[in-house]
Amino acid sequence: MYSLDTLSAARDLEAVGFNPQQAEAIVAAISRADEQLATKNDIAPQFAHLVTKAEIAELKGRIAAIDSKVAAIDSKVAVLDSKVEAVDSKVASLRSEFRWVFGFLAPFILAMAARMFGII
Repeated sequence: MYSLDTLSAARDLEAVGFNPQQAEAIVAAISRADEQLATKNDIAPQFAHLVTKAEIAELKGRIAAIDSKVAAIDSKVAVLDSKVEAVDSKVASLRSEFRWVFGFLAPFILAMAARMFGII
C-alpha cells in the first residue's frame, strides 16, 4: 500500500503559499482518502471470473475455425442440393415417360388380359 509522508507533503504545500493550517487540512484529507483506496489485491477476487485477453484471443481462434468448418459444410450442402435437384428432375422426367408409356400401353394390356380371361 502507498504511504504518504504527511510532514513532507505539508511542507511542500506551505512552500507554494498555503498557510500551515491549510496545508495540514489538505494532507489530512488526502490521508483519509488514501486509507479508503483499494489495492490490486483488494479487488482481484472481484474480477477473478473475467476472461483474459489471451483467453479471448483463443476463443476468437476457435470461432474462426468453426466458421471455416461451417463454410465448408455449407459448400458441401450446396453441392448436395444441386445433386438432389438433378435427381428430382430425372424422377419427374421418368414419371412423365412412365405415364406416357403406361397411357399408350394400357389399352393393349387390358385387351390382352381380357382375352386371357375370356372376357372378350
